[in-house]
Amino acid sequence: MAQRFRMMHAMMIGAILACATNLLFVLLTYNPGSLPFMYVAVIFDNLAAGLASAVFIAFLSALTSIRFTAVQYAIFSSLMTLIPKVMGGYSGAIVDNMGYPFFFIFTFAIGIPILVLIYFVDKHIVIGDNDDIYGDDNNDGSSDKLAKANPNLTDTKEPPRASE
Repeated sequence: MAQRFRMMHAMMIGAILACATNLLFVLLTYNPGSLPFMYVAVIFDNLAAGLASAVFIAFLSALTSIRFTAVQYAIFSSLMTLIPKVMGGYSGAIVDNMGYPFFFIFTFAIGIPILVLIYFVDKHIVIGDNDDIYGDDNNDGSSDKLAKANPNLTDTKEPPRASE
């Protein structure tokens, strides 16, 4: 998957899947005791979380500078888990006051700003070697001119990287 898709496209797919699997748990709340619904919800949630986590770790690795890899990765990975750990402490109170359907719809809704953030990062930061800075991902050869996806980039041979 790393070779086939750009990092930010893979991150968007992982975020969409992770977000959407919360809606499967809403279906599960309306079908209590249904093992097939539970299996589907848990399996898809684990697959989506695994994909999203793997792509996000690759993203964090691409952001680190070679000189300070250990320190930067430690800081980035700690920040990655900060908000979920803080918000996770309040999840029981939310469920007690609002119920499981509202909770899972709420967790789906808080994933939407993440999708917007991924979109903007994709448009403004070059991440990794297979990132498409010129907007010619179509690979069909129909475009003779290279139209830049980001007009802020200069026409040098090496594009600015996120670690610079």
